Amino acid sequence: GETVNFVEDIRTPEIAVIDRSSPDDDLVVVIPERYMGTGKTITNGLLPFTIEMTEWMPNSQMFGPAQSDPLRRALADSGIASELTALPAPRANGVDGATVDTPSAYITLKDGDTRIGSYLISVYVEEPQLVTVDGKEYWIGLRFKPTSSMICSPAPRWRGTSPAMFAWLIPPRMWIAKC
Repeated sequence: GETVNFVEDIRTPEIAVIDRSSPDDDLVVVIPERYMGTGKTITNGLLPFTIEMTEWMPNSQMFGPAQSDPLRRALADSGIASELTALPAPRANGVDGATVDTPSAYITLKDGDTRIGSYLISVYVEEPQLVTVDGKEYWIGLRFKPTSSMICSPAPRWRGTSPAMFAWLIPPRMWIAKC
């Protein structure tokens, strides 16, 4: 088991680009699944780079370096997942047990006309990957959409109760405090 302070919607993937340069907050820009697709290009003024979707896989299988085809491994030349490969898999249909789609994508990042690198992003890769643009660090990853986060708040002092901490659900925000 794992302890987390948020809830994930395992049916809704998103690309997250994180700017951690502020000492107080992370700026997180998310790209919903509807903008993903093989051959699509994602641009937005909040993004420090353009994202070209080389291959979008709504469901995939991940393979290690010894299990994969070197030509497939060559699709990603940057990031922590560059030694892994992903292959498309049939979509989960909901009737074959506890299966869930595990999306992956091969993407190419560009700063204007300058190629930054090609990355494999996947919900299998739990940590976001470092991307440096003009000396500034950003982090990118494919994740399931967090649907809420939890904060601790002092409990009201009711007669006969102890001063415990209660978790209250709050809607997610663009600005997320570092934990």
